[in-house]
Amino acid sequence: MRLAGLGVLAAALSAAAAVLGSGTVTTVTGEDDTAPRREGPSSGGPGDAPGASTAPGPVTLGEGRATAPRGTSARPSRSASPGPSRTPSARPRGDGPAGGTRLEGVYVTAYSWFDNTPRGSSTVSHPVLHRTAGGTGTYADPVTVAVGHDRSTGRDVLDHPAGTRFYLPHLRRYVIVEDTCGDGPAPQDGPCHDLSQAPPGTTLWLDVWIGGAEGTETGAQACAARLTGDGGRTAVLDPPPGLPVLAGPVYSTRCALP
Repeated sequence: MRLAGLGVLAAALSAAAAVLGSGTVTTVTGEDDTAPRREGPSSGGPGDAPGASTAPGPVTLGEGRATAPRGTSARPSRSASPGPSRTPSARPRGDGPAGGTRLEGVYVTAYSWFDNTPRGSSTVSHPVLHRTAGGTGTYADPVTVAVGHDRSTGRDVLDHPAGTRFYLPHLRRYVIVEDTCGDGPAPQDGPCHDLSQAPPGTTLWLDVWIGGAEGTETGAQACAARLTGDGGRTAVLDPPPGLPVLAGPVYSTRCALP
């Protein structure tokens, strides 16, 4: 699970905004045109499952599965507040390519090997295609993404079910929900469920796994800062296959972003 910690969010958002711009992206149907798309789950790391048919179902691992890149992503979970937290309400903006649902106002942050929980691991709370966080970003092997969750009812309810796919045009990667963002007894009062902690106008908060086991913590933090937007991104929910993909880990020893 990913518990994000945002020490210097304002500086990171400013740096990311300068690099990433406004975030307006147009998705395009067709075959992946940047790198060959792998037709099965990643087999490049020890944590990848052999395939979706043999992958374990969603499990609940309790508290504390992840921590975000310092100064680039979500803030620490707060104690329960007297008032209700904001609940994600991503607004569809018509059909996406080939039937996928296009969402606007998406805030995209990042977490890595260095600030996962436990630290120095790729553990996830709800494995689907991967036993641990991973993926190359193709449709068949999407990158792990963490979403907010709510324990106020006594059950742990994810904002989007494990296994939900999104396509992120500005990253040119598919992602799949396999982890949770925020821990403790009231994750609904922290990132990524409480949208009051995101930029104004945010309708959905996605926290993308970027890896980092082969790299450095400084490199991972810098890559997370580049990836983190200022809100207002576009995502495609339940996207079709064949969209443009920059295949490979987001960060290993270098930051691989469009």
